[in-house]
Amino acid sequence: MHSNFSQAEMYLITAIVVILIVLFLIPYIFYLTTLSSTIKLCAVHNQELSPGSVWRVFIPIYGAIWHFILVGKIADTIQKELTERNQEVLERPGYSIGITFLVLQILGVIPMIGGLFSIAGLICWIIYWVKINDYKQRLLSTSPSFKTPENYRSEEHTSELQSRGLISYAVF
Repeated sequence: MHSNFSQAEMYLITAIVVILIVLFLIPYIFYLTTLSSTIKLCAVHNQELSPGSVWRVFIPIYGAIWHFILVGKIADTIQKELTERNQEVLERPGYSIGITFLVLQILGVIPMIGGLFSIAGLICWIIYWVKINDYKQRLLSTSPSFKTPENYRSEEHTSELQSRGLISYAVF
């Protein structure tokens, strides 16, 4: 079978596809890193999911479903943590905009008008990312009780803090 494209055109198309993938993948990795590091700043007993579980969104099909669950669990984690720190917090912070961005991305597959949904979804994704990063900054600026090893007397808690890089020594 003969192709309608020359070899040079195929190389150009391949290069464009690779560049587009990289342009979208790099920000997405930074986004997931923000989600993961936000979870890490929360006490283990407030975490609705492990920080590493954010990377499940890369699993085909499952990842799309997991992302909806992830948005809810991150909202609940942040709410629990800020409440424990006696900080004012909205109910399920970031949840509404997070779900909105996911729904808009799904609607992006609709023929003819899907592009508009995708653009709106991209805008909502950026807003969600910024909002979660703002909560991350709030967590960094308040003093959590779990950061100090004196608050945990068990080896399990000290080990957890060490594995998360929050302490490098054990005090019993």
